[in-house]
Amino acid sequence: MYTKARIERKNKLHIFLYCIKKFNGFVKKPEHHCKKQDQTYQHHMEIIRIKRVRITYDTISRLKSACSRFLNVFLEIVIFKIFYLIPTGQKKVRF
Repeated sequence: MYTKARIERKNKLHIFLYCIKKFNGFVKKPEHHCKKQDQTYQHHMEIIRIKRVRITYDTISRLKSACSRFLNVFLEIVIFKIFYLIPTGQKKVRF
């Protein structure tokens, strides 16, 4: 079993990779029929949460320490934007 810290790191990585792919146009929005914006937002977050990217995770874990530190800071910024800067009218997603 994974430790809690390792699971949290993997979850951060999955969110990070999803954002990069989405903003570069590589990820299409999942097909669903949500009536409200907050349901759509929650649906996207649930999909991000269950993604598994083991190969990429192993590659990133082998990076030099300087690159890893930069990546960690960048991850924190991305995660902050996802979880705390929610557009007006949407509810905060709870896991």
